[in-house]
Amino acid sequence: MPDELPDYAPAAQQFMASLANSGRVPSTAQEIAEGIYQAATDGKNQLRYLLGDAMQTYSMRKQVGDDAFMANIR
Repeated sequence: MPDELPDYAPAAQQFMASLANSGRVPSTAQEIAEGIYQAATDGKNQLRYLLGDAMQTYSMRKQVGDDAFMANIR
């Protein structure tokens, strides 16, 4: 965490610790680039695309509901 943002350090540290303990494997740059390319060239009139590990996060949010999901990430 940058020294110029000390007020955010506790929250950032908690967030990073939760990611480390989540068992999630972050997406690679290659996976995201491929998803962006596919979204840009698929011809669909679609505004949002879930890419990489965001699919797992979104699935969990749908399963438990917004309130429980937000309580879990805080």
